[in-house]
Amino acid sequence: MQISVFFLSCLFSVFVVDSTLYHVDIEHETVDEINFPETIIDYVTADFTYIVTPDCLYKMDPARAQIIDRTPLPLRFNHVLLHGAEIILISTDEIIVLDRANLAFKSGIGIERGDHRPLIQNQNTTGILGHAGIILLSDDGLRSTLRKVDLESGRTIARLTLDHIKDVVYYPQDRIFIGLEEGGNLVIFDHLMNIRDRLHLHFKAIILARQNENLYIVSDHGVFLMTKDGASVDFLPLPGIRSICGSAIVTDDAIFWLDALTFRIYGWLQNSDRITQLLHDAGSDRLIGIDPDGGMYLIENTPTRAPRLRNYRRELVQVVPSSPRADSLWYVQLGAFSDQVNALLMYEEFRNNGIPVFVDTTELYRIKFGGFTDKPAALDIAEAMKLDGWLVFQPRKYRDESAIFYVGVDKFIIDKGIVRKE
Repeated sequence: MQISVFFLSCLFSVFVVDSTLYHVDIEHETVDEINFPETIIDYVTADFTYIVTPDCLYKMDPARAQIIDRTPLPLRFNHVLLHGAEIILISTDEIIVLDRANLAFKSGIGIERGDHRPLIQNQNTTGILGHAGIILLSDDGLRSTLRKVDLESGRTIARLTLDHIKDVVYYPQDRIFIGLEEGGNLVIFDHLMNIRDRLHLHFKAIILARQNENLYIVSDHGVFLMTKDGASVDFLPLPGIRSICGSAIVTDDAIFWLDALTFRIYGWLQNSDRITQLLHDAGSDRLIGIDPDGGMYLIENTPTRAPRLRNYRRELVQVVPSSPRADSLWYVQLGAFSDQVNALLMYEEFRNNGIPVFVDTTELYRIKFGGFTDKPAALDIAEAMKLDGWLVFQPRKYRDESAIFYVGVDKFIIDKGIVRKE
């Protein structure tokens, strides 16, 4: 059973097992189990949960089991991350930028080909890189490459190659990362990909975790307390550690709580439910334990019990998204070319097939179809006509020509740039 959680974080209120989404209600000790209609490739949660499938990006409110919005994806993407008011989709050789408010396409750039994933899934503009950059990570099992990528050009601004990274933690106030390399080194580097320090650990480290301003580093024999500068502070012999989250540690036999000041055990709970993983709920100080079968338990820092959370199945409900700006319409962007000849070839091909596209010229020649006054109509017609493209929300394009097209037996007219059904 594959449990998907956020890279670089043990905060959660939503997580995925295979293609089932779970939302935990700590107050009522329940778990909403939501079967998703498609395979979930990646997701990230903040104000809403944004889910990537092979065909669509969904914006979802998991607490209400509602799909707030969606947009079709004309190609496969492997990862999604948040960047301020934008959503970033990453494929092997392309980055797509969408508007986080309405999932409308904003821009696309080519990047150096590779199996890229975000170093942190919520890369806010104020937190890491400034206005126009993100950090991506790729590795081949032996070496890890970190790239700082400019979102306007796709150019790699800075690059850092390390031994295979097992874990990374981030300190936003200092804007530094600490990575645990496969070979046993701690590497401290900044958001500009400059190495600040490299420390060799004289033991085999298996887990790296952040605890406030310090580090927990787990070996086969116990857990070390270190400062974020790499100075060793203390050691607690505790073999067989499976997971660590905040001040809680789970082993095969028990769950232990550590005092942050003394670094000594102040409470424990027998691990009779075979819990192997701990996650910290973002909305409380309590933890969720997960057993090998996906069962979930409420773990409190007053260790008296670990009740199993009750599961309830919820059916997804789709909400019709709104289009707030009256001066803008929805269009399907079917292609973008730097070469006018190639753009005209696509234009003629669609026109010959009865689809009245037009060319929108800015820095590129963009082939578009529309405009629709609401997004659901644009989605329905684009899918019925099997048009692979990006949905764009932009100021209305006035066109002198009137045009007619058909979707099945339904007749549509484009008059003064607006699509309406006749």
